[in-house]
Amino acid sequence: MNTWTTKEGIDIPYSKLKDSHLLNIIKWVEDKAEHGITLITGTGGWDLDSMDYWEEDLKGNQVLKHYRYVALLEEAKKRKII
Repeated sequence: MNTWTTKEGIDIPYSKLKDSHLLNIIKWVEDKAEHGITLITGTGGWDLDSMDYWEEDLKGNQVLKHYRYVALLEEAKKRKII
């Protein structure tokens, strides 16, 4: 099942998103695909100096795949809102 994770960390199934929220997510993902994003993944540490982290720059299709863009579009098409 595809879910969208809110900034608060709550997972919402695509099928439970409001139409307006789904459309806003699609637009947001398209914008991020155009301009690119930097993913930061970290591991534990007591402070910034001891924390290990990795940065990965994504753009275009990499962003679309990361955010499951095709599944978002399929949900919107199923609802006939695009």
